Amino acid sequence: MIKTRFIEEIIKDNKEGNEQVHGWIIGKRKSKNYIFLDIKDSTGVIQVVLNKKKNVHEDIDYIKNLKLNSAVSVTGLYNNSRNQPEIIASFYKIEKEATLNLQPNPSNPLLNPFNENFIKHLTKHPTFYISNRKLATVLKIKSRFRHNLASWFWSNKYVQMEPPEFTNQTLYDDNGAFWINLNGQKISLSRCATFHLEPGIIAYEKVFCITETHANEMSRSKRHLAEFTHLKAELAWANLEDLMSIAGKMLYETVRQTVSDCQKEIEILGLGKIIEDKINRLNPKNYKIISYDDAIELIKKKGKSFDYGKSLSNKDEEILTLAHNNSLLWIKFIPCTAEGFPFKRKNDAPHLTMVSDLIAPGGFGEILGIAEKITDYDELLSRMKEKRKDTPEQLERYKDYLDLRKCGLPEHGGIGMGIERVVRFLLDLKHVRYTRPFPVIHKTKINF
Repeated sequence: MIKTRFIEEIIKDNKEGNEQVHGWIIGKRKSKNYIFLDIKDSTGVIQVVLNKKKNVHEDIDYIKNLKLNSAVSVTGLYNNSRNQPEIIASFYKIEKEATLNLQPNPSNPLLNPFNENFIKHLTKHPTFYISNRKLATVLKIKSRFRHNLASWFWSNKYVQMEPPEFTNQTLYDDNGAFWINLNGQKISLSRCATFHLEPGIIAYEKVFCITETHANEMSRSKRHLAEFTHLKAELAWANLEDLMSIAGKMLYETVRQTVSDCQKEIEILGLGKIIEDKINRLNPKNYKIISYDDAIELIKKKGKSFDYGKSLSNKDEEILTLAHNNSLLWIKFIPCTAEGFPFKRKNDAPHLTMVSDLIAPGGFGEILGIAEKITDYDELLSRMKEKRKDTPEQLERYKDYLDLRKCGLPEHGGIGMGIERVVRFLLDLKHVRYTRPFPVIHKTKINF
């Protein structure tokens, strides 16, 4: 019989009467005549009281030795007369006894999964630590954010597309992708959906997708994953200023809706004041804007050397956001040498691109990027030559993408956002690993 009643509903209704709870034991205490169980399900936790004198079960003493995480069913009277709601059990059943001796126990309410002392356990046994209440709460907030993100685009008349996971087109260097052999053809796992979203512009004008993306990057920074969730959107008739406005609004409104939906989860994580500060910083009216050239000048004034034309490091981004009162910071007009070939050049400075990245303060770094795309066939071909993508083999790989410029492709641009990075910033997490149930990080062993 399927479960229809959840702990959250029982506590919210707060009515005395018989109730049935299905869940897992996460805490256990005992006295001379009573056993107190903390039972959790996916919605909350409630105390269950077993009275040994009333003999609710002939094997009641057996429960004293049950391991945490054992699954149980309890029937009894809901009682709200004490300091906390509880169920006075009249019957219980052990649905499935837990026998795995895993330390630290994932269900231990005192376990802080974000403590670096537990990283070894979390990365070695992610299968079990998903059940930890705080980790599960982070993932639930991320799930709601992802849902709200899709809802935002649908409500703003975008059409959701399904780009392929397998492709032979790469935005950056080929060594930044994962390559496999499929039916004798060398292909990569998709790192960027832009090649397959841009054709949708001609059909729908505004398109988006939320996909699993793969990057074979060497970095082991706190914000890099080999597999992550990527939001991509493309829209016709848009320039860089339009994209900055739309992306900022999208991010801010989606975060606010998610926070509104997840008040209980935010309380579990103890992030009330932190979340308020994050929302304020995510308000687009509080963003600062700086050019790449001005950013480099500022970095050098702070005494740090920098090679012009390179991407900004995490330390560079920290210097810049600190200099702007820890605001979110748009850095625009990034050099061609640091960006992908499809991005449009700046008319009065052709060594720069019409690209802007949104940097989060506090060392969280880039969380979102936007770019105007090249619409002219010859200009795109020129950029491909600069990036050494003009060999016969490469031209064949990108033939349809090039020819799309001959099909009436108008002025347009794209938005790209790492969902895990945004959630990490919002929830003030030390590492992006906590935002995925099975994180894949460069040079770490995969155990799942």
